[in-house]
Amino acid sequence: MPRKSTDNKSKLARKNLAIDVVIGYNLRRLRQLRNLSQENLAEKLGVTFQQIQKYENGKNRVALSTAYKISIILECSVVDFFLGIEHTGYEDLQNLDGRKVIKQVTDILCGVTE
Repeated sequence: MPRKSTDNKSKLARKNLAIDVVIGYNLRRLRQLRNLSQENLAEKLGVTFQQIQKYENGKNRVALSTAYKISIILECSVVDFFLGIEHTGYEDLQNLDGRKVIKQVTDILCGVTE
C-alpha cells in the first residue's frame, strides 16, 4: 500500500497553527482587557497557568468546550476568539470577511442548519 505524502500533513499543521495563534492572541487580549492574570484564569478554569500560556501562544489548541468555559469567565462571546481567523491562509476562508466567519461559527454553536 502506498504511503500518504507527509507534505500535505505538514502544510495542514502549519495552517492549524496559524488559527491556534489567532485564537490564542484573542484569548490573551480579552483576558488582559479584563485585568485577569493567567494564574487567575487558570484557577477559575481548573487548569495550570502553564496551560493558559500554551493556549495563548498557540502551542495547544483550545477545545470548543474550553473556549465556551473561558468565554463565561471573561464575559465575552466564544466568537470573539475567532476574530481575524480569515487571515490564516485557509483558501476557503480567504474570501470571507470576519463577520461571515463569525456568523458561521455562531450558527455551528447554536445548531443552526440550512
